[in-house]
Amino acid sequence: MKLSNNRYMWLLSALSGLFMWLGWPDMPFVFLLFIGFVPILLIEREVAKQHGSAGGLILFEHIYVAFLMWNALTTWWVTLASVPGGLVAIFANAFLMTLPVLLFHKIRLRLDDRAGYAAFVAGWLAFEYLHHNWELTWPWLTLGNGLAKFPELVQWYEYTGVFGGSLWVLLVNLLIFFVLKDAPGKKDQAKTRQAVSKKTAILALATLLLPAIVSALIYVGYTDEGEQEEIVIVQPNIDPYADKFGGMTAEQQFKRLIDMSVEAITPGTDYLVWPETALQFSLWVNRLSEHKAVQTLQEFVARRPNMTIITGIYAYQNYPDGQGASATARHFRDGRCCYDAYNSAIQIDTSGVIAIYHKSKLVPGVERMPYPQLFGFLDKMAIDLGGITGSLGTQTERAVFFKNDKTGIAPVICYESVFGAYVTEYIKNGANAIFIITNDGWWGKTPGHRQHLRYASLRAIETRRSIARAANTGISCFINQRGDILQATRYDQKIAIRGRIAIRSGLTIYARIGDVIGILASIIALFFMLAFSLRLMTDRKAPSRQ
Repeated sequence: MKLSNNRYMWLLSALSGLFMWLGWPDMPFVFLLFIGFVPILLIEREVAKQHGSAGGLILFEHIYVAFLMWNALTTWWVTLASVPGGLVAIFANAFLMTLPVLLFHKIRLRLDDRAGYAAFVAGWLAFEYLHHNWELTWPWLTLGNGLAKFPELVQWYEYTGVFGGSLWVLLVNLLIFFVLKDAPGKKDQAKTRQAVSKKTAILALATLLLPAIVSALIYVGYTDEGEQEEIVIVQPNIDPYADKFGGMTAEQQFKRLIDMSVEAITPGTDYLVWPETALQFSLWVNRLSEHKAVQTLQEFVARRPNMTIITGIYAYQNYPDGQGASATARHFRDGRCCYDAYNSAIQIDTSGVIAIYHKSKLVPGVERMPYPQLFGFLDKMAIDLGGITGSLGTQTERAVFFKNDKTGIAPVICYESVFGAYVTEYIKNGANAIFIITNDGWWGKTPGHRQHLRYASLRAIETRRSIARAANTGISCFINQRGDILQATRYDQKIAIRGRIAIRSGLTIYARIGDVIGILASIIALFFMLAFSLRLMTDRKAPSRQ
């Protein structure tokens, strides 16, 4: 396949961005993800032919436009919270996406096609793995997430996690590109190329269909495991812009939650789940039981001894005289040192012990300034979404809330639900079910809250754990162990829902091994970078491959 001029390369850039957007949740055209990178590969091939090693800037321009379109069309809603912050995220993430493609281009020219295309797959997976694990983390557009709308296709995530999906998407794209690349050209090459193209096409089709068929068979044969427990989820529908941080008092919000809970619970209710930061009071970690709202909840469960409450709160930790202060600790307004602020979850039951967990995967630029030891002075630039601003405190361990030393609940707070390996840490610590508490109202009635919901289905498959998802507003629901979304509420709906979920034990393969695909890909990518560097040093005058 030959591109005639520069206009076609710009067309390919646009097609790549459009394909990736149209294939992403909550769009129904998931098959487009499997051809979304083909235009990128065609552009790289043409740039290499026309410009050799001098075409890096031209390649960057074209692929940056493609990735910018993908980011902007898919995650434009991040600008609703902050236009400058959202635009920085979109433009910066598009730039980061160009780096593995540029690296692949350089390696292919300096080494050979086989090394280059292997580096393309490994480099992209390594980029995604990094994006899950550094403090500038933004794994929203991990390719494996793009399949979340169709859990029937990815039941094998219980073995691979989302990186298995990313690998699948990349391999199919690469094989389809090879089919186009090997398509017959000149007459004397027609028979040979036709044979190669046919074999590659069969391989591409098999690579596309076999994982989907295996997944469908697992999906049809899977039923939830474990004893059933009754869960009540309250979605109070308090507008985060108009009411949550000013329009309604903390007491009014608390009363709404109590009133809705009383109407929904039954004598058989095991858990009552309220959303992220449902309690708007200032609660100090070492004095939780002294606050009137907490005491009210303790009295509430005392009258219903079978029931346990899990809710989101804002929490604070005091460091008198600065002793034990963390890197995120801040000064009081009068200049005294110091305290940490947390986005937390607590469990209240009849034991008298209040379990607490502090959210630890924080949104960059909103809940924490990346690398506070270096950039703590930029904390004042954090995006203000109401409530606490600046870098929040975290904890190192994933706390599991246990009920009667039996049932373990993973309290996953909002953004944390996007991180598969992170969630498996709760499972390894004994969690039998996952409760996601969130506040998706920041993003309005946009694809943002629907994408966030879909990603939760992947956590259910990876861990084979049932999920109860409580949103302040957005979508509250139950998710079974094969990723089906059940009893989903509507956006902007004040409602409480009641359902039963299975409480399961045991670890999936993915829960045991984590993101091994991402780790191996990172090692392979580093190997190619080393080989490239050595070749560059020893063979600077070698002709570029075209």
